[in-house]
Amino acid sequence: MRTTQIKVAFVGYPAVGKTSIIKLLLGKAPQLEYRPTIGLDFGQKLIKSTLGEHELALWDFGGQKNFWPQWNAYLLGTKLCVVVTDSTPMGVLKTRMIIDWLNTRENNGGDKMGIIAIANKQDLPGVMKPERVENVIQVTTYPMVAIDHQYREKVLEILSNEIKHLIEGKK
Repeated sequence: MRTTQIKVAFVGYPAVGKTSIIKLLLGKAPQLEYRPTIGLDFGQKLIKSTLGEHELALWDFGGQKNFWPQWNAYLLGTKLCVVVTDSTPMGVLKTRMIIDWLNTRENNGGDKMGIIAIANKQDLPGVMKPERVENVIQVTTYPMVAIDHQYREKVLEILSNEIKHLIEGKK
């Protein structure tokens, strides 16, 4: 069985849970206090699908506006872009702007890039349900509570299925 390497980028506004989702994927405890990602952070995770083993290079983009100019360069070679929102009505509307920008990018180094969304913080009051988030941002959206370790298998399943669809050319 051969192992394929796949770059997965996590983008979104500050404090939406990008780093917490990556920590969840890696089996690490999330930080409950907000600490911004400065520029870029990395992780790696080996996952299996019916198509083989996939070594995921997990790129965690700093969400602060001063890092946005680097996003285009950081996205080069990305196979799957995971856009994370905090599921608040304002956060979802702002996330729609990121999705729109991703859809208008001219170039990804010649590679097709899949885009999905994570509607994080579903445990908080006043957040939008994932179905409503999906309706607003117009990409496949999955619910998440990144600080709850019970979601670890769910996020692994999401990535495994999305990677499989990308490889099969279904996305």
